[in-house]
Amino acid sequence: MTSAHLGELEQFLATHPGTRFVDVFLNDLNTVERGKRIDRASLATLFARGMPLPGSMFALDVLGGTVQATGLGFDDGDADRPCLPISGTLQPVPWLEDDIAQLQVAMHEQDGQPFFGDPRQVLAAVLDQYAALELTPVIAIEYEFYFVDRERNARGMPQPPRSPLTGRREHKTQINSMLDLDAYSGILAEIDSVCRAQQVPSTTALAEYGPGQFEVNLHHSADALRACDEALRFKRIVKAVARRRGCDATFLPKPYRDMAGSGLHVHVSLLNHAGRNVFASDQPTECLQLRHAIAGVLTTLADGTAICAPGPNSFRRFRPEAYVPLHAAWSINNRGTAIRIPASDASNRRL
Repeated sequence: MTSAHLGELEQFLATHPGTRFVDVFLNDLNTVERGKRIDRASLATLFARGMPLPGSMFALDVLGGTVQATGLGFDDGDADRPCLPISGTLQPVPWLEDDIAQLQVAMHEQDGQPFFGDPRQVLAAVLDQYAALELTPVIAIEYEFYFVDRERNARGMPQPPRSPLTGRREHKTQINSMLDLDAYSGILAEIDSVCRAQQVPSTTALAEYGPGQFEVNLHHSADALRACDEALRFKRIVKAVARRRGCDATFLPKPYRDMAGSGLHVHVSLLNHAGRNVFASDQPTECLQLRHAIAGVLTTLADGTAICAPGPNSFRRFRPEAYVPLHAAWSINNRGTAIRIPASDASNRRL
């Protein structure tokens, strides 16, 4: 245990003396949380040596079955690997009892090296390549999601919840509707409150096209690992608060056949060693660094789609005139393309 980790642990327990249990988890490739609940007395050992979890946590399909072709199931005896705390992620859990906290961890090999199957470790290796070029990615994440009724319709399919404002079950809505924001103001306010308690930098919220569908933006960060840790905490927060409020929340790309799908937008810019945005330009079409970045993303877009759209439900969202990209193309201020350069001032130029 480093002195920094020890100080973080001691400070948290001093601030939250009633903590009895900690939910320790990582997110699998489908972003499902996997882990254990440990007692307070076990925290020091976890911070010192980690918590064992099988590497097959990163070989699970969305139904929780191990994909044996990965070699992480029977082939290696479902071997455990140590999972070590991620700094800054020991947080209270406001939607549970006051004596429960949570902690995110990352998986390592027995010799302390990063575990190849943990996507957080993959990202860390990518960031090392940027650092070698004296570049730092700045990212911001925007999530879209639906609140859905816990009861299914007569066909067993999801249905919108009854509006907290009108009591009606809406089946259509209007983009950026302030009325819809008013209707769900209570649950959105609680989500924001929990985000603040867990140091998740949520900013703006807007009503999307579907009934009970919203987008929430997270503040940009020059620490991509931290931004992704926060994004995973955000998903957990939204689902947990929704349950407290008597409904469910889903980030499925296409929960309804005839309603808008939900996407995930990732804003990316690059800082050089002097802290300047290398994409900054009054004429983005003339910025070589920006055009090179666009070309690189377009070149790898097919491979990236296997990660960003991993299942059949993802592809149900791919249809014309739905603000979903169907071609490897880019644009300035056009939401219909795979890569968009948003309208902004030069210093905030980004993909």
